[in-house]
Amino acid sequence: MQVTPANPNVPRPGRLAAIRSLVIAVAMVGVGGVLGWILLYTPIVLTLVPASHGSPGAVAAGITAWVLAIAVPASLVVFGMARIAFALEAWTGRFPHRPVSALRQALAPGRSAIADLALGDGRRISQVLIGPFGAVVVGDVPPTAFSRTDGMRWEILAARNRWVSVEPPAERAARDADRLRSWFVAADRDFVITVGAVLATDDPRVHGTAACPVIRPHDLAVWVGALPVQQSLTASRLERLHAMAKSAAAGKVVRR
Repeated sequence: MQVTPANPNVPRPGRLAAIRSLVIAVAMVGVGGVLGWILLYTPIVLTLVPASHGSPGAVAAGITAWVLAIAVPASLVVFGMARIAFALEAWTGRFPHRPVSALRQALAPGRSAIADLALGDGRRISQVLIGPFGAVVVGDVPPTAFSRTDGMRWEILAARNRWVSVEPPAERAARDADRLRSWFVAADRDFVITVGAVLATDDPRVHGTAACPVIRPHDLAVWVGALPVQQSLTASRLERLHAMAKSAAAGKVVRR
């Protein structure tokens, strides 16, 4: 089995935002630590503390200075640590382990897993399996921490804490399968490729359809192995199919 790496030409603003948030969080912790050391271990704050015979206003100012010297650095450190935790959660939650990558040892020779196909219409297909069975789109499921559903409608958490409506995972995978089928037909009209869709997830919120069943991730290799062989897909045609998909994953759309 061959696994084609992700398309480097496709921008990933979500990853960039997570990195930016992590950098800001580390900076907050660093500034809070340095500021706390300066305020507590240098005579700066002591100069603001009045003598015992000082006026009530001066005493209040001194107390306020001490409170701020402790609260400001501590707040920066606490909020920075919280932001680091959130950034790490966002990184691992928004970009989960893809089930296709678990098939390196499970799929037989002559089959490949292609990541991030760019078909030229502005939308990627993130996971596709190619083999004697034709092609299978392995759909994505939004992470639980950043998505919600009432059973019919799906929403994902976007920038600025906005909830945005999206297609249900099974419907999107089936639609991507139709897009991939049309792309194959436009690129090579000599024969028709069998293209299916599947969701590999343990998320109980996800329900399959007739066009896109739902299976557990560890059953994906067995499910793919049980797919019927497409008799019209000869060795030369299968090789061309692999080449077309790999070219699309490299950002080059193959057209006849």
